[in-house]
Amino acid sequence: MAAVFQALGILARDLIRQAGEAGRPLDAGVLELPDRLEEASLTLAVLGQFKRGKSTLINALVQAPVLPASVLPLTSVVTRLRFGDRPALRLRFLDGREECVPVENLRDYVTEEANPRNTKGVTEAIVSWPSPFLDRPLTVVDTPGVGSVHGHNTEVSESFLNQFDAAVFVLGVDPVLTKTELTWLAKVRDQAERFFFVLNKTDQLSPEEVDQVIAFTRARLRDMWHLAVEVYPLSAKRGLADPGDLDLAVLRKDLEAFLDREGTQTLLRSARSKLDRAIRGLLASFAVERISAARPLQELAERLAAIREEDEKLARERTRAFWVLDDAQAGLLSGLRSVCDARWDGVREEVTSACERAWTRSSTVGAARRAALSELEERLGDLFGPLKDSAEALCREHFDRASAYLTREYKGIADRLVLTVGSWYGLALPSVMIEAPRGRGGRFYVWVPSQLAGLSVAGGSMLNLLPRALGARFAKRDFLKKVDRFYEMQRDRLLSDAAQRFQDCSGAVVARLTRTLEETTGSIRTAIERGLDLQHEGQKKREAALATLLGQEQRVRLLADRLDGLVPSDALGEAAEP
Repeated sequence: MAAVFQALGILARDLIRQAGEAGRPLDAGVLELPDRLEEASLTLAVLGQFKRGKSTLINALVQAPVLPASVLPLTSVVTRLRFGDRPALRLRFLDGREECVPVENLRDYVTEEANPRNTKGVTEAIVSWPSPFLDRPLTVVDTPGVGSVHGHNTEVSESFLNQFDAAVFVLGVDPVLTKTELTWLAKVRDQAERFFFVLNKTDQLSPEEVDQVIAFTRARLRDMWHLAVEVYPLSAKRGLADPGDLDLAVLRKDLEAFLDREGTQTLLRSARSKLDRAIRGLLASFAVERISAARPLQELAERLAAIREEDEKLARERTRAFWVLDDAQAGLLSGLRSVCDARWDGVREEVTSACERAWTRSSTVGAARRAALSELEERLGDLFGPLKDSAEALCREHFDRASAYLTREYKGIADRLVLTVGSWYGLALPSVMIEAPRGRGGRFYVWVPSQLAGLSVAGGSMLNLLPRALGARFAKRDFLKKVDRFYEMQRDRLLSDAAQRFQDCSGAVVARLTRTLEETTGSIRTAIERGLDLQHEGQKKREAALATLLGQEQRVRLLADRLDGLVPSDALGEAAEP
């Protein structure tokens, strides 16, 4: 089997070289294959929504607190774990540097807290650890959680798509199977040969509740996968503390059995799938250009006109996309305003009474104003703390719903385009992956200007020196009248923050979706135009160019033959059920 992996690695390098010579790009999943095949190492990714306990689960599997864990969204950089005789940490940076640091310093580089928005420029962290679970041809990957307030963490996880062979998908019990999780599952479903589903934090539920959640989860996953799906209920935190935990032992036993018995075949299936897709994409590009060089000029003009029409449709779709997102933003702000006002109506009298009590505990008007202001800020902080969380949830809900809708729409356009072009040339073109970025978190905080409380208003300084009783009639009444105004100011700041974030993210979504389709139409147009250009060349130059193109196509076809010879498509059998 080592010889097969070595031969596949050589094939992958040949493919990368030939694509480079022909000026055709390849995705990251193919570019990293030579190194992975040389090591014959299967990549097992641990995926899931933020705060599902992915890092803690990995720690439990290796029986050591290797990865940092927190009650807040933490992991921000992809972290790889491999076997090593002693603990070690190697960091790779965006500028190409590599640096070895003590493994105890891992938190300083891979967490949102110590490395916000990855300002240190770390591309990945590679941890070596002497764990029996890792002592096999295996790399375990801890990915940032999707759907958190840190939108760039979702982008890091999405950029890792197509770079793993099998996956552990970690679900939570509160809530169960969120919309974010279902969307993420739909994206990763075709990216791995085998999935294991873990239902974490079951220690928070009663045994009866655990049974209910398991049944619900299995049913939903069965509907999505169209297969019977095994779900592993456990508490990673409990498993880390107790090496003999039975629930964790079941998962570890099944994972180890899979890795030892099926790991090699899974890696072969995964590598073959990635190579086959890349080869088909190159052959399609070559074929469109070559066939175009022999088609009537009028037909090519019609094809290019059709592509231009697609570009015009794309421009209209871009405008419509902004309309969809604008409507989503309006729904968000309306819903958020209603939530804020409803909660304020429920506590308004209590807040006003608390401010009055604070006022009466002071000796002067100025001290009373400061006491009432301090009480108001504290009460508004208590009110807007949960409201900020509600705003984040509503932002994600409205933004994800709108971007998911647009992603489906753009995916439909891409699929139709690919089928149309394929029908022109009698080719089976590979499909286009369409992904949308996620939103970023908010920056709202409670702030009440002291000027509005009468503490630094021109002409108010003398009044502030009066005894509280003398100034109560005017100053106290004036302050209490402004309580609603103070609340409305915080609410409007919260709405403004949400609106600004939504607008920023809307632009990013439309830009990415549009760019993907523009690249698709652009690659098709380029292939047709290259063929058209060849028709305007002299016969000798055209024949030479076609010979070069045909040679490139034939060499890639030889790679396809080599691939089928090394790993026939029907020799590996079907992937096991998740």
